Amino acid sequence: MSIVRREQLSPPPLPSASSSPSGPCSHRAPAARCPPAAGGGLTAEQRRRADQLVSVFENNTTEIQYGYAKNIRDGTGVTAGRAGFTTSGGDALKVIEAYTVRSPDNPLSRFIP
Repeated sequence: MSIVRREQLSPPPLPSASSSPSGPCSHRAPAARCPPAAGGGLTAEQRRRADQLVSVFENNTTEIQYGYAKNIRDGTGVTAGRAGFTTSGGDALKVIEAYTVRSPDNPLSRFIP
């Protein structure tokens, strides 16, 4: 298996909650001051925080780890990406397939059966 370098992958841009760090939805603002997202989903700031929480539990850092891939010898094959997608369960393949739809010439597309 060949290794894909982190620089070869382009993660989707994360939305910003505010152009100013002290804006109404900054990390210092109470959640009640953040307007709800269209359709009732998470605001950009809430999404960023949720992604950071996932990253803490999966990768021990608040920095989102899109380029992470390692066999951690837990029986699930290679664990990869920001949320710990695995090769044995098939979820890593689903991520690669979805990424390939958006970016057909990516270096992971050759791993699709």
